[in-house]
Amino acid sequence: MSDIKVYVYRSVEFDGNVYVKTVGVPSGQQCEITLYKDGKALASSGGEVAVFNGQSSGRYMATVNLTAPGGTLTTFQSSEVSILPVAKMNQEKVEPTTKATKETYSRYKGIDHYYLQVKLENENDVDRLRQEVATRLPLFFKVKDKATYKKVASNKLLGDILPNTYYIDPHSQFDDLVSMAKELEQLDYVIYCSVVPDTTDMPPPELPPRDSPTSLTDKIDKTSTTPDFQPLQTYLQPGSNNIKGMNVLPAWQQGEVGRAATVRHLDFGVYRNHEDLKGNITVVNSRPETEDSNHGTASTGCIAASKNSFGVTGIAYGCDYYFMTQEIWD
Repeated sequence: MSDIKVYVYRSVEFDGNVYVKTVGVPSGQQCEITLYKDGKALASSGGEVAVFNGQSSGRYMATVNLTAPGGTLTTFQSSEVSILPVAKMNQEKVEPTTKATKETYSRYKGIDHYYLQVKLENENDVDRLRQEVATRLPLFFKVKDKATYKKVASNKLLGDILPNTYYIDPHSQFDDLVSMAKELEQLDYVIYCSVVPDTTDMPPPELPPRDSPTSLTDKIDKTSTTPDFQPLQTYLQPGSNNIKGMNVLPAWQQGEVGRAATVRHLDFGVYRNHEDLKGNITVVNSRPETEDSNHGTASTGCIAASKNSFGVTGIAYGCDYYFMTQEIWD
């Protein structure tokens, strides 16, 4: 029972939802979650995971009552999480004439079509943008009426992860788009404006020559066990001048191994019985293993490979991981 933990969390841009997740619950135990705000109980929900909608700023924590088959009741408590008001605080207004450009613009080989991705302060700011006059936006004004506006779609699993964000296609050349982006970023209600490549018809990269399957097989020592590759995963380390690290190891040392996270991964098949994955992932569906599932298996390993004495270790090896094959969307 000592491995049981209760987490309270929220989205990066608070949308009114407060999430509670309990991990390490033994099989057969009944779980009831109660959410507290500023010391007062708000609501309760059965199960190991709960979403409480319509919340506002405040100090949140949760308790979880576990009832064993024999009736024994045990209570666990989360840490307190403070959620600040949605309105921005202590931010100085910057005059449009002195507002610095936030974006670096890059042209990519083999891509001819680009568009603008604009994040706005508020949802109705897109109407303000359409009504801007030539004196404020001389370049964008020329194309704003013929441009295509499309709101970034809400993610089916995570919800509206990019609120107030639009794809705007003025059907213009790259250099003109860069000039427009710099122009738009001077508006006080534009958070950022990027020039984004359209990768719809982008060909896959050419891979370097590699050994034939026969020569690779000859190099494998079939009598040895799989070595521990974690020391080669330098990206787990803190960043330095020599290492582009993600600072994962210190998080592990503090006991954060991804148990509060649920990952749903859409890819092109996974070898579900791989020695480094079996028992640590849930395969919702996958293509037959007679077909190439290398990419999905490698990606899954980066995220959720078991922490053991061989192979690699996934960054969030303690997460609830669900694999789904790309073919279900075709």
